[in-house]
Amino acid sequence: MKRGTTIVAPRFCFTTTHNPMKWYFRALRHYADFSGEASRKEFWMFMLLNIAILAAIRIAIVAEFILEYDDVVIRGWTVLGLYLAFILLPTLAICTRRLNDAGRSGWCLLVLIIPFIGAILLLVWLCEPSQAYEIRDRDYTPYTPPRAATPNIHPNISIMEAAGSASWDAVRCLVREGDYVDAKDKNGYTPLIYAAVSGNLEMVKFLHRNGANFGARDYEGKTALSWAAAMGHLDVVKYLHQNGANIHSRDNSGKDPIFWAIIQQHLEIITYLHEHGADINIQDYNGNDGLMHLLKHLKKRND
Repeated sequence: MKRGTTIVAPRFCFTTTHNPMKWYFRALRHYADFSGEASRKEFWMFMLLNIAILAAIRIAIVAEFILEYDDVVIRGWTVLGLYLAFILLPTLAICTRRLNDAGRSGWCLLVLIIPFIGAILLLVWLCEPSQAYEIRDRDYTPYTPPRAATPNIHPNISIMEAAGSASWDAVRCLVREGDYVDAKDKNGYTPLIYAAVSGNLEMVKFLHRNGANFGARDYEGKTALSWAAAMGHLDVVKYLHQNGANIHSRDNSGKDPIFWAIIQQHLEIITYLHEHGADINIQDYNGNDGLMHLLKHLKKRND
């Protein structure tokens, strides 16, 4: 990454868009995410839009029934059934994330098996304020990444800058306000790449729980795993790899994570990646291997 000023994200957040449909599509994108968190605003905006869509379908069915369009009514009920089936999994997922955010387990949904009382209890729990990070925030000391590892940024606050400076308040607010967790800045850096560069494992885990793509690349083709390997953050490297990051992923020049670890002389990361299948003798697209690059670098430094 290029040298630049240290990122210092202010402890507040804002959203730049007021389109309510973003909450609906956000829930659809995270249809299989049962481990993240969802704010009350995210949850209720999705539910209200869902209710509006269902109401529109029912009104259309009633109107068709009154006008005695029997065939159309049948098709209307079919559309309603298909929509309910389509929205079932995203609804279960966002309910689980809302409960997680309120400090409860997603298994609390099973309270619905209790007639009437179960529905009331669940409604109360879904309305509870966020509590998932109350204990963590109390003991957490923000970490500012080193200047050499921090890219140039735009003056406006964004989720990338917040992730890079480890501002939990800013990142949580921006994610919950609908900022795309895989958004990129002018260099193609995602929030996950910023967190990997700074070695902030907790931030990496948070972004992962909220759907961050481990395969996302910057404009030079580097993934978060390559950056973590280059910066020497073994714990981040292990977490990314153990949760599905590709250790064989090459950037635009043909370098993979172990190649970068060799260049930067991070022996523990080299050993870990090699033990898990990375080729220590891999060559970039110019035919150079990591050791050759390292020797050239040492020679230039000695000269």
